[in-house]
Amino acid sequence: MKYIKYLPLPNLPDDLLESVEDIINKPRSNSIVKQDYFQARPISDKLQNWLEKNLPFKFIAQYQIIYLGLPIHKDEANRKLAYNYLLSQGGNKVSTIVFDDDKKLLQSEILPLKTWHSIKTDMYHGVFGLIKDTPRISLSITPKQ
Repeated sequence: MKYIKYLPLPNLPDDLLESVEDIINKPRSNSIVKQDYFQARPISDKLQNWLEKNLPFKFIAQYQIIYLGLPIHKDEANRKLAYNYLLSQGGNKVSTIVFDDDKKLLQSEILPLKTWHSIKTDMYHGVFGLIKDTPRISLSITPKQ
């Protein structure tokens, strides 16, 4: 079984994507996680409108910023699946890994930039190989159930 899947969703138009620096400098969104290694930022209204026209389901969208230190975890608040579109990898050889409940590796992927993927976030997962002070940034979509 694949826990990380590449998706045939349309690429985001470059003119709707904010720069990494602009995303980092936005005010933080509310998040369950309060540690600095995980942060959320709001997306623009233009990007929200484009997503609503091009994704065939209801969702919550935000930018997700991950720094070195994020532990292996399962997402909270009934978030079982995420659709992500990477804007910055956080290093040259950063792997996204999904584990079973005994924390044995099930799948490992080095995800390319600007490619949609889904990940089962109700399973243990993490990001490995991040470079200190180099954030991993993605547009993260949570489907509404």
